[in-house]
Amino acid sequence: MNNETKKELGAASVLMVLSLFTALVLIPKGITVQAMFGSSASNINGRTMPYIAVFIIFASALTQLIKVIYAYRKGQQAEGDFNPTKADIIRLVAIMGLFILFVVLFSTVGTIVAVAVTVPAILYVTGVRKPTYYAIVYGFAGLCYLCFVNLLQIYLP
Repeated sequence: MNNETKKELGAASVLMVLSLFTALVLIPKGITVQAMFGSSASNINGRTMPYIAVFIIFASALTQLIKVIYAYRKGQQAEGDFNPTKADIIRLVAIMGLFILFVVLFSTVGTIVAVAVTVPAILYVTGVRKPTYYAIVYGFAGLCYLCFVNLLQIYLP
């Protein structure tokens, strides 16, 4: 087993263990159960989104683990080498900064302003230039907002 395969197996295993620890220990102890944003729905509470995020991380790690084991049994290398350039790293940092900006704007000035400011910036940084894609993203964001406000009776800030 080569070093790359060992790294892949180790990373997937660590992510699985951390996600299980988060789901079974950290979330129940750290997040109180209360309805979100004044919702009266009993199944949606402060733990819902963290559980969804942890499930996605666990499923991704499990998928990666299965993929590495399958590739190892076939005698192939699990993944090709990825050497990010300086531009790739700058783009990644910019996107992470924009997500942090979104969270800050969401909590301070509201949903509409946060989406209006950060979504086009994220699309631009990732290389999207077609106006059609911007319209699709704004339309989807508007649809989500209407669903939250009208159907779920959850008023976003």
